[in-house]
Amino acid sequence: MRQESVLKAVLVFLAICITVLAVAVVPNSAANMVEEFPAFAHLRMPGLVLVYLSLVPFYLDIWEAWKLLDMILSGEVFTEEAVRSLRRIRRYAMCISCIYAFALLSLLLLRVPYSTAYITIALVILAALSGAVLASILRRLLVLAIDYKSENDLTI
Repeated sequence: MRQESVLKAVLVFLAICITVLAVAVVPNSAANMVEEFPAFAHLRMPGLVLVYLSLVPFYLDIWEAWKLLDMILSGEVFTEEAVRSLRRIRRYAMCISCIYAFALLSLLLLRVPYSTAYITIALVILAALSGAVLASILRRLLVLAIDYKSENDLTI
């Protein structure tokens, strides 16, 4: 099995896992929070809306990664389209970070005493920021590789 096929399988697995988390685990966690802290029951739906809103850039991110893997398979990785794809991946990851940073700030301002939510949201923010930084570094490396490739094509 080729490495790109394994990476595509990982993308599918990741998308399935996040979907299961969003559909099954997050609503149950929100219900547990309401049971534990009934004073904050009014935050359940806005929290769920933010989680589901963050799924949009996540799935767009998965789609861009899939297209990037297709470019690698077809041997067209040293193109401007690949650079734009990495830029979009970075933007989607930053969008996810901003959504969860807003959620974390809202919980802090409302003084919600649910520490598990703080830790979980902080981890999501760090993971998304890590993805954004990685995409930015890879984009810069790809731009340099394209420049070196074009210089090499001109000298031969």
